[in-house]
Amino acid sequence: MSVRILVLEGITERGAEILRSEGWTVDMEKALPPAELVERVSPYHAILVRSGSQMNAKVIDAARSLRVIGRAGVGVDNVDLQAATRRGVLVMNSPGGNSIATAELAVALMLALSRNLAPADASMKAGAWDRKAFAGVELFGKRLGVVGLGRVGREVASGVSEQPTSLDDTIRGAIARARHAFEGCDLSVGLEDGLMRVPSTQSGYMNVCACAIFDGRRDHLGLASAFEYPIEVVRLVIDEELDITQAFVKAGLSDNHRLGAAEGAIGILTNGRLTRTEYAAQAVAMALIHLPPTLPFPRKGGGHMTRR
Repeated sequence: MSVRILVLEGITERGAEILRSEGWTVDMEKALPPAELVERVSPYHAILVRSGSQMNAKVIDAARSLRVIGRAGVGVDNVDLQAATRRGVLVMNSPGGNSIATAELAVALMLALSRNLAPADASMKAGAWDRKAFAGVELFGKRLGVVGLGRVGREVASGVSEQPTSLDDTIRGAIARARHAFEGCDLSVGLEDGLMRVPSTQSGYMNVCACAIFDGRRDHLGLASAFEYPIEVVRLVIDEELDITQAFVKAGLSDNHRLGAAEGAIGILTNGRLTRTEYAAQAVAMALIHLPPTLPFPRKGGGHMTRR
């Protein structure tokens, strides 16, 4: 059977190539009113829509060959779900498609608000130059509250600094990673390495690996044993704001620019006696303490969790 697809309001050329590579016929149209769609949809097996196209009951009933409606976006309020169900037509959407773009816009607006960009722009265009009036405030060191930690909220909150330098930041990073990964599974795991202040050490800091396991309701936390980096590595991280891999390379301790994907810094410091995977497994094992004992437990050389 030759599959025909009607794409309303366009998709990228790459998207069209993927559909055509399956041997399907793809027709592109701008947004059409329902009255015109009724006259056009009969031969199509699939229709791809955005927010500007209304797939009401009359349109769905007129599409006698229709098997699936794809919504390129989050909401499906422009699709009559009852009519689609009655006809046995599958309705699909892409809720994560624009999450990153929306999160980036949210961050951009926060920056614009904190620095009074809009009123400063209007003032300058009016011929004024009053820098002090629009200085705003720094976001550095501020705590961000996200109300409604959905897909977009998780994207906004998903990052801590590239190289955490406090226990709080390290734990927040592990929690954010675990929650961001929670989709279609019973448990999700987030790992984050970072420095934390420890008195009486040579450098003033020790490294710790934090693990967060999210079960859909609660975060279960665990920490691996802490260890101290060479003083020069810590100095490069704190003073020059390098990450651990960059610091190890600049200090001459490694020439591997993908150290985190290899044996890890712990592997170099212990001459291979403890690998990065084995070190992270300590944190995972500690996080599993408060979960049912029937769950798979990390063994030497790594661990695993069953996804559903």
